[in-house]
Amino acid sequence: MRVLLFLSAFFLFNSSIFSQNKIYKFDLSIVESKGASLGEGLKSSDYEIQLRAAQQAATWGKAEHIQDLIFLLFNLRNSITLPKHYETMAAAAYALGQIEGSDAQRVEALQTTVLNAVDKKLVKESWIALAKLLPETASLGVRLEDAMKIVADYRRKPIIPHDQYACLALAARKRINQSDFVKSILNYDDILNWEEEARVALAQVLSRTDYDFLSGNAPSDTLYKSKVKRWVENEKSKYVRLQFGRLASRYEWWTLLNDLACSEDEQIAEPAIQVLLAKDSTFVPNIFWVDLKKKASAFNYMRVGIHFNQFNFDQIREVLRSMPDNSREQIELAGVWNANGHPDAQNFIMHKYSEAEDLFHRILWVRQMSNSYLFIDSLVINDFPTAPPALQYAITECVLDYAKSNPKYNEMFFPGWFAVLWTSQDAGVLSLLASWARENSERLKGNAFLANTIKQALPLFQRTENIETYNELVGAFNATQPDSIQLTMLVANKLPFPSEKEWKKNQSCKVKLKTDVGTVVIKLNGLAAPESVSNLLKLCKDHYYDSIAFHRVVPNFVVQAGCTRGDGMSGMPYVISSEFTGHNFAPLHIGMASAGKHTESAQWFITLAYTPNLNGRYTEFGEVVRGKKVLRKIQVGTRIRSMREQHLF
Repeated sequence: MRVLLFLSAFFLFNSSIFSQNKIYKFDLSIVESKGASLGEGLKSSDYEIQLRAAQQAATWGKAEHIQDLIFLLFNLRNSITLPKHYETMAAAAYALGQIEGSDAQRVEALQTTVLNAVDKKLVKESWIALAKLLPETASLGVRLEDAMKIVADYRRKPIIPHDQYACLALAARKRINQSDFVKSILNYDDILNWEEEARVALAQVLSRTDYDFLSGNAPSDTLYKSKVKRWVENEKSKYVRLQFGRLASRYEWWTLLNDLACSEDEQIAEPAIQVLLAKDSTFVPNIFWVDLKKKASAFNYMRVGIHFNQFNFDQIREVLRSMPDNSREQIELAGVWNANGHPDAQNFIMHKYSEAEDLFHRILWVRQMSNSYLFIDSLVINDFPTAPPALQYAITECVLDYAKSNPKYNEMFFPGWFAVLWTSQDAGVLSLLASWARENSERLKGNAFLANTIKQALPLFQRTENIETYNELVGAFNATQPDSIQLTMLVANKLPFPSEKEWKKNQSCKVKLKTDVGTVVIKLNGLAAPESVSNLLKLCKDHYYDSIAFHRVVPNFVVQAGCTRGDGMSGMPYVISSEFTGHNFAPLHIGMASAGKHTESAQWFITLAYTPNLNGRYTEFGEVVRGKKVLRKIQVGTRIRSMREQHLF
């Protein structure tokens, strides 16, 4: 008996090793061939290779693979559909939505799957893929009533929440104007019993379009309005309530907007405050009832009041001076004060900028002044030539923002400020200027100064680590010069795929991220994104991230780090592959920052909310498992003390 048990364990162990070996070889072949071997995997009779190929198709799939993916979607190879087959079918559905373009065959295949499939994940991926394929304002081609009426036989008994998945599909679009479809969604189930992700999606859908049945007073709309209001009154999820600011603004539910703005949870209050700052001042004093004993409420009240001139200048200065110098609150209030370009606000900001010694503080003060000609002129002439790279980048951003909002100054800006900015030899600054030149290519067509400047700058950026800047400059040159004079872009070096030993080792590991404000632990998914995980661990081992600051913090969206310069423009002398294997960005997921497909390098971000707009565009390769509250304390300039690997086994 013991011998039999030993033999069974031995064969199971060896079969697992064999399985891993063949998947590794297939992954390696995909990367080395740049997706050329994908078709063979999709046609493979080996289930594990077939599944892996369907997952890889989300990254490497092309029009030539559509037929094979549709074949897998309907699972025609198997006379009996097993649970493991549904995983492959769901991966195929996701990949069909990722391949560029649209065609009737894919749309019809996904519509059929939505109406007939009995696996939840497969139906969900099919809904979302369908939304990606169709134009944003087009009908999905599936009536929700038809999907909800499907009755399964007694063996399968699926309970598929089509209404929730339809919400997720619609939320993936920018414009949503399908009134009847949204009414159908609201007809089914109690919203509060939905999955959290679907409730977030519904709030996004309702806040993006003005639906008459929620803003009008017709008797037939009472049911829908009461249902949504009952949901809003009882919703407890923070991630859903983050969306309510725009929803309240859309339908003029001022009491809700006021409650959100006065929330002690800054993440919930912030979106509502942004809505208030964009509104007419006449209603603000009437709705912003506030308990000034609450610190967050008092701060928000000041922001709105300053914006709508409800405080005199002496009061504002007194409040600003009472705050710690260079604190986030002081900088934000000063920025609100200066929103309309008040001279007193600009003088205060210029004074604080000149006093600040920390680089990040100086950058933050500069960004409050993109509407001040005199301040920008002083920055460009006096500070820019000797400023460190990240500050030069911030000044350039300020100049370009000013030029965009003040077109009449473009001619003065071009020969003066523009000429000074182009004297920089910094990769980030020249990338910004090159992008601006491409956007204004018609006005700059044939400009000799620009052509000579770019030609002089190009030799400085032929190194691999500056390839993005080199290619931006080439793009600007080609867009602004005659078609007969065109330059060739460079191709980035590719980091080799991890070894088989490293690939296996990295499938289960964690990273401990120690910052100035606390520790965060991230669990990495080395099987779904082997290159991203291997690269991150390599940089951790080399102490690359030690002392690097978070350079981008967007409330209710992401925190981002990995830039040695502090402005998002640094990277490694290589790139790695994108890895879109079907994972969705939920709150607290980690992803690789990029400038486009297959340009990932060293920068990464952590999401702070549901971000469906990132799905299929950025590599998701892990999630935060400890230190969630620490992320809320991170600000621009918060430093990473260390980032180290921790293996689970």
